[in-house]
Amino acid sequence: MQSGKEMDWFDPKLRFEGETEKDFRIHYDRESLSYMRLGLLMAAALYGVFGVLDIWIIPQSHVIAWVIRFGIVIPLVLGVLALTYCRRAIPWLQELMSLQSVALGLGIVAMIAVSREGEPGFKYYYAGLLLVIMGIFSLFRLRFLYALTSLLIILSAYEYTAIRIQKLTAGGFSSPGYGLFINNNFFFLSSILIGIVVAYSMEYYIRKDFLQLRIIRAGQDRLEDLLGRMNYELTLAQHIQAQLLPRGLPSVKGVRCGAFYRPMEKVGGDLYDFVRFEEPHLIGLFISDVSGHGVPAALITSMAKTIINTAGNILYSPPEFIQHMNDKMTGQIGSHFLTAVYGVYDAREMVLRYTRAGHAYPVLLRDGEVVRVQSPGRLIGIIPGLVYQEMNLQLNPGDRLFLFTDGLVEAKNICGEDFGTAIFPGVLQALSAEPIGSLMEGIYGALKEHRGGEEFEDDICILGLEVLSGED
Repeated sequence: MQSGKEMDWFDPKLRFEGETEKDFRIHYDRESLSYMRLGLLMAAALYGVFGVLDIWIIPQSHVIAWVIRFGIVIPLVLGVLALTYCRRAIPWLQELMSLQSVALGLGIVAMIAVSREGEPGFKYYYAGLLLVIMGIFSLFRLRFLYALTSLLIILSAYEYTAIRIQKLTAGGFSSPGYGLFINNNFFFLSSILIGIVVAYSMEYYIRKDFLQLRIIRAGQDRLEDLLGRMNYELTLAQHIQAQLLPRGLPSVKGVRCGAFYRPMEKVGGDLYDFVRFEEPHLIGLFISDVSGHGVPAALITSMAKTIINTAGNILYSPPEFIQHMNDKMTGQIGSHFLTAVYGVYDAREMVLRYTRAGHAYPVLLRDGEVVRVQSPGRLIGIIPGLVYQEMNLQLNPGDRLFLFTDGLVEAKNICGEDFGTAIFPGVLQALSAEPIGSLMEGIYGALKEHRGGEEFEDDICILGLEVLSGED
């Protein structure tokens, strides 16, 4: 395929190289088929209608003209029209259209030849050839070389008829016949010149469009292949990222945990984790949100997971762990940053020791009341050496604590209202009697209703902790 080398306007060949030319001819005939059929119908109809003129224009010769029109030319044109519906004839369309074009022209030449000198058609039937020339160079959709060849055959036949049969040049330059000969050829040559320019230009631009179409399709194929590989790799990344999340909920006496995660894209920048300790009454809760979305954010969550897995005893101290993560990530994640909350819950004391790093405030549901648990904390990954503060939260039996990313509370409805201010507190109060699992399902259901569907502008991640009463 010619991709970088386009045809020059003055290139007389109008031809591609190799298989491209073969493909172009198939494309050209397929795209031209409807025009060819229309041209054939018009040619047969006009050829028949002009038979009425024979009565007045060549009254003495009209019977022979009708034999030529209705007995030879029109049946041949209709036969070619029928063949256009035959699949086996499609590769021969140009030859068939050339054949019927020559038949149309030679039919008129023959009628000129049989007309008598005293009949008007002797002088004026050359005009019919002008109509044939128009069809050859446009409506019949002949490629340039086929059109030119057909025309040369017709023109040669006319010149022979004018000189040898009509003897228009026999009287010399000053004779009326010679003037008629010059007149007719003047119009022929003018129409042929116009037709050549039109036919050449038409095929040139059709070929150029075909070449550009092939280039575009080749680009589309490469793009589809690339998108396919990217989709495969994103699916693989999705499976890998899924392995970063806890495979189940922890089992700690006196508490019940819940978690929900839905990335906006195949991979996301939210991460949650439960940290197990040797002490059975301790459980660590971690949630983070990376700025941005997609693959870069997902890679940073992998870094965060690795830091969690290698932190060792630092995990016992929330502020030390958050500081450790900040030091590890600063300068390694470009312009991105993290927000996070990490806490260690002691089921014996019912105390959560936690540190917040610029993350959305946790929400406590206690006795049907919704309370935002506020605390200081700066972003992770921007400034090294930050010192973070530990906060203590005393919990009571029946309390439910929720950690979540801002994709939940900042989700807007059609009116531009945030879920966090318009719906979230009321949902928690309405479902305050439900266990943590059912309550989180209710939150997501209300979120979908608020959004009007499951299309979100950010990742959704919710982490829940329920302190059980003695009867649970």
